[in-house]
Amino acid sequence: MKINVFSSPKIITTLIIIFPLLFIWQGLDFSDTGYFLSIYQQIFNDPESVSGRNLSWLTNIIGGIWVSLFGDSLGLLGVNFAGVLTVYLSLWFSYLILKPYIDKRILLLGLFFTLIFAKWWYLLSYYNLSALFFIMSAFFITCGLKSSKYWQIALSGFIMGLNIFVRLPNIIGFLLIFVIMLFAILNKIKLKKQIMQLGSFIFGYIISILLAFFAIKIMGHYNIVIDNFKKIIPLLADAPGQHSFNSLTRIFYIEILKTITFAMITISSMLLVPKLLIRTKNRYVYYSLIILPIITISLLYAYVMWSGFCINKFLVFFVFSLLFTILVLYITNIEKSNNEFRMIAFTALLVLIFPTIGSSSGFFMSVNSMWLAFPIAFSYIWGLKELKIELNTKHYTNSSYSSFELAQKETSLIRKISIILIALLSLISAFIFTVRDFPNRFEMRYSIKNPRLMGIFTNKERARVVQELLNELENYVKEDDYLLAYEAISTLYFLTKTRPYLYSTQPLFYQQSQLRKYLDKAIKERPYFPVIVRAKGSVWDPKWPVKCDMIKSDDRNIGNRGILEEFIKTNGYYLKWENDFFEILLPKQKYQAQTN
Repeated sequence: MKINVFSSPKIITTLIIIFPLLFIWQGLDFSDTGYFLSIYQQIFNDPESVSGRNLSWLTNIIGGIWVSLFGDSLGLLGVNFAGVLTVYLSLWFSYLILKPYIDKRILLLGLFFTLIFAKWWYLLSYYNLSALFFIMSAFFITCGLKSSKYWQIALSGFIMGLNIFVRLPNIIGFLLIFVIMLFAILNKIKLKKQIMQLGSFIFGYIISILLAFFAIKIMGHYNIVIDNFKKIIPLLADAPGQHSFNSLTRIFYIEILKTITFAMITISSMLLVPKLLIRTKNRYVYYSLIILPIITISLLYAYVMWSGFCINKFLVFFVFSLLFTILVLYITNIEKSNNEFRMIAFTALLVLIFPTIGSSSGFFMSVNSMWLAFPIAFSYIWGLKELKIELNTKHYTNSSYSSFELAQKETSLIRKISIILIALLSLISAFIFTVRDFPNRFEMRYSIKNPRLMGIFTNKERARVVQELLNELENYVKEDDYLLAYEAISTLYFLTKTRPYLYSTQPLFYQQSQLRKYLDKAIKERPYFPVIVRAKGSVWDPKWPVKCDMIKSDDRNIGNRGILEEFIKTNGYYLKWENDFFEILLPKQKYQAQTN
């Protein structure tokens, strides 16, 4: 008797639960991961020490509560697990939104494939929290509109208001109000009722912002939050900066053009390939022309990813363009559907795009927000039987008619090739990709003796250089000491439970004027000069310390590095210890105490 693993909703649900847990054990990133971890660790202990670059107050509070409860016992593994819980909630709300419209088994399959595709980063962060808040808001606004319950619409607005404090660019989420307008147009809602619905959303939105500021005030974070808000204007005005208004606007337009281009290539390929294959009469040639390209593409994709090239961006754009196209087909009613589902498709499109706004990575970040769009597209492709495109034109007295048609065999071939190829490439990405760690999971089996790295495995060389650093650093710093670690090695603060001397875990990201300002402030406010730890190479390279760009001596005197080098020389720092990748520098008085 044949057993189809994907025929049972219970089995699919079990796979959904298990899959993300397979990947939270491997990978040790010292850059962005440490940025989040160190803020979570200090947000209740010494928020001033992490106040320099902090525009995600609610994310930090949620992460801070988790780390306060489990930081010392579960460490990085626990924060990864918290990220998985966030993903589970996003999947659950997506399921609730879509279950009235999509068969349960197909919906669960779609969510499972979404989970495989979107496996990039499970750490609790504003990436997955933003997506969760957008989806929760989408759930309540769609439920409220369908059932005419104003409190649900107000709750949707309330969640969107809070989402500003998860990540400041999420202020764009206010435009979710367009869902109410579209619903009113499609269903010819009376103006009075429409105004009540709009008013409910705006009321919830304003109340949540007021309550958030009240909480910020009573927690003593008000000055920190306001100071960070004030930094937005110079950041947006910084023309060369990657987060300036001009840069972000240019990125958005470029991403739109990329989406249109990828959509045209994707749709053309999906329409023409089956036509050509079906004409092949020889059975062996037919299957060879299907199987061999899939294997070749998969192997090439794996090799390029293994080599460190971000080819996964092409995969994300391929899928994004497909999702975008299918959602537009539903919204414009080219693909016939009822008004409710058109509203759902429009909501899914907004949820797909909005979390990418404000990111220098553009639509690539949509990989964190596909929880609604991907299952809709999957269901569309799965259920596609036949496809017919007709074009009828009239010009004065002349008329012409043309059509393009795919029969059931051809659409079936589209379905199989699309799902198999996306699944294969997604699994390859899931296996190879870790956040800035080695692409070979078989080599990531070495642990580091640190209570906050329990259950985390990395490659042999990274484990060695980090372990050596931690062992040596114990002689010079203790918990709650101030530390100056730079070259983006933010995770070191979390592992040693130390406080950033320069009010940020990544001081090189300051503008030069800001760095000088915070250096002057630290010298006045801090009781002593800190121990300095710096990397010799780039931790942005996934293969550090084995293969990465090393920082040359000349680079130490340029830009922000030059400012810190001046601080080091002026205050008599000495190189006390080094290994292949890290250096420890001590201020003169501490160096003399150690040598004596």
